Amino acid sequence: MSEWPDGEREAYADVDDALRSYPLAPVPPGLSRDVLARVRAFGAPPRFGLRWSDYFLSAALAILAGFAWLACSALPAETWPDARATLLALLREALPLGVLLGLAGAGLLGGVLAGAAAAWLSRTRFPGRSG
Repeated sequence: MSEWPDGEREAYADVDDALRSYPLAPVPPGLSRDVLARVRAFGAPPRFGLRWSDYFLSAALAILAGFAWLACSALPAETWPDARATLLALLREALPLGVLLGLAGAGLLGGVLAGAAAAWLSRTRFPGRSG
């Protein structure tokens, strides 16, 4: 549990006491009607449905993962340390640090741009809803 800073508990106690002791204002006439009208203005949410591309992508990734698993299970256990060392040596020789940092930066920039595009698309697709 969090500790209260000095004097903050008393300040909140005063606010709590004021909120409990003041009389409530009457509900304006037509409030529920206006609220329901605003809720109905949004309409029904879009219906969720899978398209053919969703099935195709998931099947392709599952097949790819299966092939990778089969390829890795077919290799003898003694080749794994050699394969790892060879891969690391190839990466060290083929890709200098600048290229790796450039690829990482491009990936980060791509992620930021994809997030911005998703935010923009959600604003244009669902106007009037604030997040």
